[in-house]
Amino acid sequence: MNFETMSDKEILDSATPIMDNLMAASTRIDYEAHVRDFSDRMKGIVTKEYLYQSQG
Repeated sequence: MNFETMSDKEILDSATPIMDNLMAASTRIDYEAHVRDFSDRMKGIVTKEYLYQSQG
């Protein structure tokens, strides 16, 4: 995906469902759903323990 060639609307249309899922999963404290769209690198940073710790 080349963000430089995408319109603002196209970027938002792509990002909004990802962010909606991320926020809803975070609220439910559902790690698997929270990191569903993360790269392996991001999953290495946002571990299950990190998500649970940030909720307390």
